[in-house]
Amino acid sequence: MTTTGFAVVEFVDEKSVEIICEKWIETCDGVMYSYWPQLNAKGKAKKTEIPDKELWKKYKIRVLSYTDNFKTAQKRLKKAEETSNVDSESDSDGCERRKRSKPNTPRKRSRPGSYHYAELS
Repeated sequence: MTTTGFAVVEFVDEKSVEIICEKWIETCDGVMYSYWPQLNAKGKAKKTEIPDKELWKKYKIRVLSYTDNFKTAQKRLKKAEETSNVDSESDSDGCERRKRSKPNTPRKRSRPGSYHYAELS
């Protein structure tokens, strides 16, 4: 049985960091992306839910760290908020503090009763 891991990632354009399930990662033309749900992302990541590619928005990411343990991912996330060197145990000087925030996933309404997400640029 294969276990699914977690990744601490930086959402490149949003300049924010978060924990995602590895199942959410997709590579296209050498660029890494993550699907991101509108609601309860932490719970869905922890449960390693499969992304709904029709409803979840896709964001450009940079992976900072991989782990197979959610608690370890939480510790690394906290460190990622403070430094860019997530895998290291030493404190880093002169690094900007990153914000931890969920990517904004606004819905655009195209016609009554239907929604779609803005395309990636």
